[in-house]
Amino acid sequence: MSRVDIPRAELEAVLERYNGCLTRTAAHLSEHGHAITKEGLRKKCKRMGVAYNRSFANYDHLPKLRAAHDEFPTYDRFERVTGDALVVSDLHCPFFSPEWVGRALEVAKAQRIRQVVIAGDVLDGKSVSSWKCQDRGHTLQMEFTAARQLLMAFLERFDAVYLLTGNHDERVARFTDNQFDLAFLYQHIVPDQKLKVSDYAWCMVGSDIRVTHPYNYSSVPGAVPRALASKYHQHIIMGHTHRYAYTFDPSGRYVACEIGGLFDASKMDWQMLKDNRAPMWNNGFAMVKDGDIVGFHEGTHWEVWI
Repeated sequence: MSRVDIPRAELEAVLERYNGCLTRTAAHLSEHGHAITKEGLRKKCKRMGVAYNRSFANYDHLPKLRAAHDEFPTYDRFERVTGDALVVSDLHCPFFSPEWVGRALEVAKAQRIRQVVIAGDVLDGKSVSSWKCQDRGHTLQMEFTAARQLLMAFLERFDAVYLLTGNHDERVARFTDNQFDLAFLYQHIVPDQKLKVSDYAWCMVGSDIRVTHPYNYSSVPGAVPRALASKYHQHIIMGHTHRYAYTFDPSGRYVACEIGGLFDASKMDWQMLKDNRAPMWNNGFAMVKDGDIVGFHEGTHWEVWI
């Protein structure tokens, strides 16, 4: 095909008509006496310094594809917490530890922390689990009552309480065949606007601290948060494993912290009645203050913080 001579003004006008789409512009020019392919038009535009649309935005079939795509939700509405925050997890109501809850609240009071992130497993869900509780009198109503008392203590102390979804919280939702979400449930347990319940198992504190209750578990302390820190290039504070570990990702740039939990292991029959090879559980929690992550555990010198 011989070289096509197209005046610049005509080329720019046709490109503008078709929003810079080379395919449609080439078709129009070919129909009007300037036989040219899409690739030939691209080269001509580059030689002449004429701008064209390099995206797929003007393809004829794209609107229908977008409509089909947009019928399904995009999961990008996680909570974003700004400023200092207390981070706790794994309370497993009604099996929480009053002593550890008290320690967390006292640290928050002394350090003037006004918001808290609860990183999953407020409820235990043992009464609706396939693994039945040794205590036959244990009911879901008992768990709701304990959760209400616990959340009221947090709401009294903090201006905002962020509640993430844990696997034990999901256990309760599955029991109802997901007839309601956790936000609906907790707002009926404690109807308070300061309680912010998320469908997500994670949130962001600041721009680079990811608080999470992940699916993954490892018997190696620190292994899961290290992997998550490497994956997301963020600092990690996580619950779920019931162990405390404070380490860094392989690059040494990101904190990787497991915070244990505010549970009372002595109340949990599956932990106490039979021996197992799993690591011992640890209590603990964390605080984000001035962008730094501080961990609290059995070895903490409490007089420094309270």
